[in-house]
Amino acid sequence: MVGFLRGNEMNKEREYWLNIWARGVSFAKNGQEKSDNDYSIISIKKNIELIDKDLIKDKAWVNAIHQALSSEVPSLAFEYWREEGWLKHAIPEIDALWGKTQPEQYHPEIDTGIHAMMVIDRAVQDKTSMEARWAALVHDFGKSLTKDELLPSHHGHEKAGVPLVEDKIKLWDLNPELGKLLLKVTEYHGIIHNLQDLKALSILNLINSLEIKNNKKMLSDFCEAVNSDDRGRKFFFNAEPRNTKMLIKIVTELEKITDTTFVNSNDEHWNSLVEKRKKVPNFSEEWINESAKQKFYKQREAQNIYDMIDDIKKEFYPETKLKAKM
Repeated sequence: MVGFLRGNEMNKEREYWLNIWARGVSFAKNGQEKSDNDYSIISIKKNIELIDKDLIKDKAWVNAIHQALSSEVPSLAFEYWREEGWLKHAIPEIDALWGKTQPEQYHPEIDTGIHAMMVIDRAVQDKTSMEARWAALVHDFGKSLTKDELLPSHHGHEKAGVPLVEDKIKLWDLNPELGKLLLKVTEYHGIIHNLQDLKALSILNLINSLEIKNNKKMLSDFCEAVNSDDRGRKFFFNAEPRNTKMLIKIVTELEKITDTTFVNSNDEHWNSLVEKRKKVPNFSEEWINESAKQKFYKQREAQNIYDMIDDIKKEFYPETKLKAKM
């Protein structure tokens, strides 16, 4: 009898939250597009202490998130779910963002919760893919961990957010490709905003880590999510996003490179080097063996790629003295 009553109570609780989820989605579907001045810190109106833990992985809840992200103004759903006390249990990584500050120099909206809502709305307004919208939703989870005494700085929040996103990927049972995108955007969105300051080798390593070379879908979704993050700021809502066009061009040029791309140039430089070495006193044929030649070719090819990346950086930042930090 007790088990039956408990089951009945659980059904009632689920029905209650199903209505809350549906109402949030309705607000998102029927809301009017916001400007960057239409956001505010959202307070919790209902303090719900306990919920059935199975509800936070309920497929109907995950579907409600998807529907909200498919709607005209997704922030209205998440703001409502926070007011109703649901978000604190279901996505505490977003709920905790409201009330945390950010450097006004980079985030004039200041509040991290406001920024999170601006980002997902910007993603919809820019007609990004659904994958990019999910990534936009989770990209700043790491900021929820920042201690108050460290605010407004959120140094290292990108890497800090990765385990939190991994947990949600498992909890929501998201497909592996989507999960991979969410993790890439979470860990690397910040560095893209400063791409012009990276050395060519660091940019190559970044592209390899992102797995975006010869993967147009991943490249497109990643850049769309990063653009939403960049534009989801007060006074930047309609600004040109930073550096994703440059990233796309670098990746595109890298994809054109084949085993024969630099052969003629390398042959010319190798022959020139050989002639110079032959004039050195005590010249030895061992200096110009096949192993030395192949090592030289690899070094030349790498330098050609570095030069190509630097030329693209100068194309996008012609009046700026680029400084390689990493």
